[in-house]
Amino acid sequence: MRSVTKHFVKPVLLSAASNVQIVDMTRSQNFRDYTKIDVGFSANRICKDLLSTKKISGKQHLEFRMECTAFLQTLVQKLLSRSPLNYKTARYMAAFDPQLMASTNKSDSNRTNLQRLLQELIDKQRFREQDADGVLQEYMKFIDEVVAQDRSRYLSFSPGSGSSEAGD
Repeated sequence: MRSVTKHFVKPVLLSAASNVQIVDMTRSQNFRDYTKIDVGFSANRICKDLLSTKKISGKQHLEFRMECTAFLQTLVQKLLSRSPLNYKTARYMAAFDPQLMASTNKSDSNRTNLQRLLQELIDKQRFREQDADGVLQEYMKFIDEVVAQDRSRYLSFSPGSGSSEAGD
């Protein structure tokens, strides 16, 4: 997602936002100036050639860049609307993020996320209500006994590789 937004969103907004979903894609002031939209090497070369041979006007070139921005904006909005993070169940799964599990200041939010996840599953009849308290207890016991013993390994977990950077 970030690779698409970097073509038309102001770099300062992307560097400040830890998540692309934070940037408001409906506000034009969040976009680069039309002359600075990255349309790619080939498109830039073709546009320059067409401008130099006067096959297109400056106005047509600007319209092309505006259409590129509109397309990219629509694409990103569509992708964001289908993002798993828009679904409660996926957001609540953060309770199983090893880095968050190891963060001592995230204990309450992890427990809350697991409670909400269990409630979602119960509401959808995918989990039995009578088992929920046991799962919560096992989860908290796992964090207290297993994660706490090797906190640095959990904190160094790399989501991209699926392992901790410290080894294994």
